[in-house]
Amino acid sequence: MNQSRLRLTIFIAWASALLFSILAAFLAPVFSRGGAIQDSQISPLVRNIIGIYLPALSCLAGFWFPSDERTQASKHRLTRERGIVALVVTFGYLGIVILLVFWPMYITDYTALGPNLPPGRSLEERVTEAIGIAAMLSPLALLPIHFLTSTVAAVPSTGKPPE
Repeated sequence: MNQSRLRLTIFIAWASALLFSILAAFLAPVFSRGGAIQDSQISPLVRNIIGIYLPALSCLAGFWFPSDERTQASKHRLTRERGIVALVVTFGYLGIVILLVFWPMYITDYTALGPNLPPGRSLEERVTEAIGIAAMLSPLALLPIHFLTSTVAAVPSTGKPPE
């Protein structure tokens, strides 16, 4: 598996998850249970969502996509196992983040909780808590991905991967 292609695939997965989560936030007033989410709640929601994806995307782009780094990465191949692990870790983490973000927007029934929500029960508080959990888990996703796609884990394209 070409190291440069794997890096691009991982970056596209992160960017797609960001766009998907933002789109879900904008559609929440239309599709939320009982219409409990209002348009005025979307801006803080999007701000929270961007806060989990943008730091990772910035790091991935900054470290992986300078011209010299791309050229070097295109000359290296990862072992199949390392590539699969990088993708599984990435998609697993992004799946957890999307679930954490979607749950308060689409699964929680705010109408059943009544107009005076107890502390910690509002949409913004729940999404903030979910984003906090995702942020705590992010090193689990980012560190292995960095290792699995670094030149240390790669072998030159002309050589054979180690057994």
